[in-house]
Amino acid sequence: MLASSAFAQTVLYKTNDTNDLGATTSWTLATGGTGGSPSSLDGTQIATFDNTISSTNNAISQTVITSVAFAGISVLDPAFPITIGSEGDSLTLGSSGITTSASEGITISAPLVLSASQTWDIAAASTISAAITGGAGIQITKTGSGTLTWINAAMTGGSGITVAQGILLTAGSTSTVPIVLDGGTYHGSSTTNSSPITCSTTGTILATANPRAFSGTLAGSGTVTVSADNTAGAFDWGASTSGFSGTLLVNGTNSTTGLVLFLATASNLSTVTVDLENILSGGAISISIGALTGTSSGAFANFTTVPLTVGALNTSTTFAGFIKSAGSFTKTGTGSLTLTNNGNIYTGATVINQGTLAVNGALTATSSTTINSGGTLAGTGSISSSGTVTLNSGGTVAPGATLTLKNLTWAAGGTLLSATTDGVGSNLLSLGSGTLTKNGTGTYDVDFGGVAFDSPFTYTLITYGAESGYSSSDFTAVDATFGPNAIGAFTAGLTSLTYTISIVPEPSTFALLAGSLGLLAALRRRRA
Repeated sequence: MLASSAFAQTVLYKTNDTNDLGATTSWTLATGGTGGSPSSLDGTQIATFDNTISSTNNAISQTVITSVAFAGISVLDPAFPITIGSEGDSLTLGSSGITTSASEGITISAPLVLSASQTWDIAAASTISAAITGGAGIQITKTGSGTLTWINAAMTGGSGITVAQGILLTAGSTSTVPIVLDGGTYHGSSTTNSSPITCSTTGTILATANPRAFSGTLAGSGTVTVSADNTAGAFDWGASTSGFSGTLLVNGTNSTTGLVLFLATASNLSTVTVDLENILSGGAISISIGALTGTSSGAFANFTTVPLTVGALNTSTTFAGFIKSAGSFTKTGTGSLTLTNNGNIYTGATVINQGTLAVNGALTATSSTTINSGGTLAGTGSISSSGTVTLNSGGTVAPGATLTLKNLTWAAGGTLLSATTDGVGSNLLSLGSGTLTKNGTGTYDVDFGGVAFDSPFTYTLITYGAESGYSSSDFTAVDATFGPNAIGAFTAGLTSLTYTISIVPEPSTFALLAGSLGLLAALRRRRA
């Protein structure tokens, strides 16, 4: 529907000819070439193309010879799609914009001047290949399920286009028009896509050729889906996202390489949550992602040594996909990242600087794992690579039911957090046949997670093939309370570190027992 106006708008009908669109004789006041021509074309009328236009030539050869203004254009049911060209003069459109029916679209190559913000309701595929000029603040809103193709998309003076429905496809060599995604799709098919994009709700950025360079900016706080829909679609992403605090959802059906998003020169996604449902890769010096989430089909796959850092948003997420890279992986930020996939085969170092890295899947190839002050390694999975896990002062290892490592070097000041249930058991850190190695002098804290010990029991905290340098007195129990008769003691044995709770009788119990034994002895002497 055309936008309503406070003033009555006259509907004009194009005659079945190729006469100048700027001439009054090219229009009638009623359909079918009847009703007579308007006295003037004053910019308040709706230019309508309906089934009056019945020949192919007449449909494709509409021309602006004399500059003309309309409140809007309506394409109803001509026999063929409408094409409006120009001999250099311009076509001005007012607030009613463009409306096409589902049957036929429109192609405009005549220079367009927009006198007001307007809606283009595109139901059938349509194309704009003209230069567009608009006043300050003038905005196009694209609605309708059809695809609007904008060749060499640019706007002089206006504020761009909002894509609320359907697809905006930019083609040609460049795309620079500002774009707002508000439910619709931007298909960047231009060779170079440098349009600034804003999304505060939802929207999609689509690639159907490989690669398509995107070097614009992304701003807003919405959810933007970056997707591919054929065998080779991918984006070479060089966009700045410093103004974007939303979610970047990477998915699609690139069946040739699987790759949908390649991070090129820009690598700072530290304000962004990346939701991987397909493959992301990178060729930048480093890649920083604010938060990482995604399904089992998602992957960060990179065969270079580009380091990946995750967590600056301080949120807690789960990533079910896998990381496959020759680079390192660093966890930062106060939130937790849970990895559930067994296929994490990156070969660089793992560094936990802040927050929690919970390995509920497996890290099978990382060269080393370092837990620094403020960082926690947790989970119920395994780090099965041959690299040593190093727990530094201020760091924490917090196994779930069982966390399996190859070797652990434990520095003084580091903490083992072993959630414990009185008289039942504690979580286990298993080193298999590996070695538990002491590093430095000082305290080696075992945090029992607030348990109240009141039952005799031996808790197995760590199992290993060998230990190096420890004595039982090195360890200190923290965050635990003890019943009046309960005492605890660590034992650093040949193959395990255990903690045993013993119940010691009250002194009065010993006195009562001694008195009872003395009385029994006296009675026996009297009988004797």
